[in-house]
Amino acid sequence: AAAALTFAFAAAAAPAQAASAPERTTLSPTADPSTSQTVTWRAADDYAPVLEIAPASAPEQVRRVEGERTGSTGGVPYRVTVDGLEPGTEYRYRVGSADGEAFGEWRAFGTAADGPEPFCFLYFGDVQNDITGGAAPTIEAALADAPDAELAVHAGDLVNSGGSDAEWDEWFDAFGQDATGTMNQVTAPGNHEYSGWSITDHWGLQFPGAGNGPDDDDLEDTVYYTDHQGVRFVVLNSNYRNAPWFDTKDWLEDQQYWLRGVLEDNPNPWTVVTFHHPVFSNSPTRDNRRLRDMRLDVFEEYDGDLVLQGHDHGY
Repeated sequence: AAAALTFAFAAAAAPAQAASAPERTTLSPTADPSTSQTVTWRAADDYAPVLEIAPASAPEQVRRVEGERTGSTGGVPYRVTVDGLEPGTEYRYRVGSADGEAFGEWRAFGTAADGPEPFCFLYFGDVQNDITGGAAPTIEAALADAPDAELAVHAGDLVNSGGSDAEWDEWFDAFGQDATGTMNQVTAPGNHEYSGWSITDHWGLQFPGAGNGPDDDDLEDTVYYTDHQGVRFVVLNSNYRNAPWFDTKDWLEDQQYWLRGVLEDNPNPWTVVTFHHPVFSNSPTRDNRRLRDMRLDVFEEYDGDLVLQGHDHGY
């Protein structure tokens, strides 16, 4: 009887479930995108993450790079940074579990050239409202109009409620992994990515930045620069109204010294800066005078070429 009972339990056991495939696969720039690349994604399962990558011209030369689990918000998020890549080279890659049970699709990206070369990038501001019905058609049109774009620059307020996983679902659905997983996303946070003084937990898990910003934990993942084919892209955090001035410090001042050094030591012929709140607003009730007083002279002193902002929903 005992043997029969044991057999009955074994027969009723549920079959093992395969690990889930990666979703929200996203490329984030490093300081030098000609030789390295960061990839983030998430899955429903907790597994040992790995990236497989090979030159597109030699797909059999697969290299495996171990990743890390980075948190728990909205599924299990992972990150891998691969170094030692060749400049100006097309690569194919996929991410998933080290045991091979849950790999995503093979996708492709190109490393930046190691010097100035012409390229195209897209600029998006305040996608946040009615993403599926309103923003998605514009995003689709932009991607179709510039299929060779190498970067997407986002000037903040990617979603309306930074802590809403459902809105991030809409955002990623609007762009699709064919876009987020094939060109670097250069992202600046807006006020809607904040709740009070805290940025949403989603931010750093999805957009870790290049890791070369000021030495300030409050600005981690939100202030950095990346050099792409003769252009230094500088990402700043303009959410000074969210900062707890009265008992700690001034976010704008923390960035000011760093910004001067980044612009002064720029080896590139071009500079593009992006952040959320505009230096010149299109409405007198939304004026950001302190931001203008802090940054305008610096941009002019160091001959900044292009400053891309958002917030006012007028571009």
